Amino acid sequence: MPRHLLSYVVAATISGWTSFVVCFARFPISWRRGGISDWGNTHLTIVPYAAGLLATALFTGLAVRSIPSNDNRFDLHRRLLRANSVLLVGVLLTPPVVWGHAVGLLHLAISSTLFATQLVLGLLLYAMVRDNRIGIGAFALQVIGCLITLLSLRHVFEALLVGQLMAQCGFGLLLIVGSWRLAAELSGDRRSDSRQTPGGVLPGRAT
Repeated sequence: MPRHLLSYVVAATISGWTSFVVCFARFPISWRRGGISDWGNTHLTIVPYAAGLLATALFTGLAVRSIPSNDNRFDLHRRLLRANSVLLVGVLLTPPVVWGHAVGLLHLAISSTLFATQLVLGLLLYAMVRDNRIGIGAFALQVIGCLITLLSLRHVFEALLVGQLMAQCGFGLLLIVGSWRLAAELSGDRRSDSRQTPGGVLPGRAT
């Protein structure tokens, strides 16, 4: 149901970031050369890493189910969220160090597709919350993070983990703000824009 959408999205975001924090505490990797996936390649962090990805995928899938399938306005949102959930599992199941170079290439392809999917979804959500300061800042953070990640993979400079975490932070925050607006749309909420949410206009149809 629409009222559960925000709860599932918040749960997915918290699951992912809890996993990142626990993994970094147990196995601090290089901010310059390390990447999030490195936590899936060592016994020290494989459990919290896997639990975080699976929980995030699960709650994202539940968020998809909370968006009515008969509402064609948000069909693309559903598809991208569902793809995000599936790709998270794909990232988990392709640890490059464990399975070798060929699987490493597959892992890179899945990870790149995940970030691209999140960026497209971020753009859709930004279009819904462009009157909200937090939403604007979150999308900017996501874009900058994706750019840093791409340049790090191309060896222009080294800040892979920084870029990845920035992108995930921006995407997670944008997903929460966007889902708040989306849930209001689905609930037929037409409350006045004079009441404020943190950072901007109350979720509802933008004027």
